[in-house]
Amino acid sequence: MKRMILLLAMMCLVLSAGSVLADEGLIITKVSGEILNLDSVSTSSTGIGFDGDGFCCKLGNDNTAMYALEDFVSGNQKFSYQFFAEPSCGCETGFYSEKIQILMHFGPEDVPVTLDVNASFEETQFDPTGDHLIPGPPICTSPTFSGTISTEGLYIVEVPLRQVNCLCASWGYDYAVTINFLNTFENKPDLIVDSQPVGGTSWMDDGSGWVDIQSAFNAPGELKMKTKIQCCSHPVADEQPSWGSLKALFR
Repeated sequence: MKRMILLLAMMCLVLSAGSVLADEGLIITKVSGEILNLDSVSTSSTGIGFDGDGFCCKLGNDNTAMYALEDFVSGNQKFSYQFFAEPSCGCETGFYSEKIQILMHFGPEDVPVTLDVNASFEETQFDPTGDHLIPGPPICTSPTFSGTISTEGLYIVEVPLRQVNCLCASWGYDYAVTINFLNTFENKPDLIVDSQPVGGTSWMDDGSGWVDIQSAFNAPGELKMKTKIQCCSHPVADEQPSWGSLKALFR
């Protein structure tokens, strides 16, 4: 598939007639939008926001969806987006991560295809050099879910965490949301990114350790990944061992 620009208007995700609910957990939702060849779009073209109806609360990449990283998902890979959590959505003390989602594109040659995935909400930790943060120990991890995509198009793949009882997370720390593709793809779907490459934000691990997607692949932007959240009242204290011994360093 050619490199493409994505012009996409997305509502806050709801289960609809266009969604596939598999294993009573995984939600795969086809979304409307227009994909144009790069050569047919002027350099001044701009995308449309990822979502904006305000009916649910998410943390993660709020930037405009713009590009497709062609043939990027080969399988047996983890993809992660890292963000700093500031008080949001009226949640004063803390939040639960309920679902994690990633935006993808499947071409006609990519379907039909079955996805075997799980997801994690994670702490962050310093890399071995101590120079920057990378995805770290899981706060909670979902079971593995499966779902089939039968037609080409743009999809939100959303993995629930509610049933694994994520701990109440404190504001003021860096966290990561991670989706793990467990099967191998004969034809490789695309990942969607924004147009603001900052580095140290979007990560891939194919078994050899975390790699910065922006710097390693010269990606034009960062991954379109988010987590839906709910408020909670008793966030885990910094000194609680289950958070990992380095958490207090990440303010």
